[in-house]
Amino acid sequence: MEYFPSLPTFNETSAFVGRMQDMYNASGYCYFAADHLESGRLLGFIGLCYQEYQSPFTPCVDIGWRLHKDFWGMGLATEGALKNLEYAFNSLGLNRVRAFAPEINLKSIHVMQKIGMQFLGIFEHPYLKEFPLLLNCVCYETTKSDYFTD
Repeated sequence: MEYFPSLPTFNETSAFVGRMQDMYNASGYCYFAADHLESGRLLGFIGLCYQEYQSPFTPCVDIGWRLHKDFWGMGLATEGALKNLEYAFNSLGLNRVRAFAPEINLKSIHVMQKIGMQFLGIFEHPYLKEFPLLLNCVCYETTKSDYFTD
């Protein structure tokens, strides 16, 4: 949550989990809870989410991750993101997945690049207008043909 405006409250987190459950039931994907297999700890989430806020790059399915800082730098976001792309393209039949991050979030941008995504552009995120450091966001994209050919 280093590049988010604030930490979510318990009620906001509970509502988020409910939205993810509803999304999974409707579409077969969501931001999935991710466990660290060696320690058994919840490390955060990695997954797919439908985005439809106003921007040049939406609506779309995006891939995202939020990991506890204890698990940064271990390659887990990259590993989980690649598995989610495989799921998106081979199991869900999606043809395109995008990713978004504030322009200053170099760690997430690096993961996008490591998983082979291509830069599409920069935009002002409509939900971050009150947060000037986070307002300018990048969009990256990958397609099924970039990854998994039949």
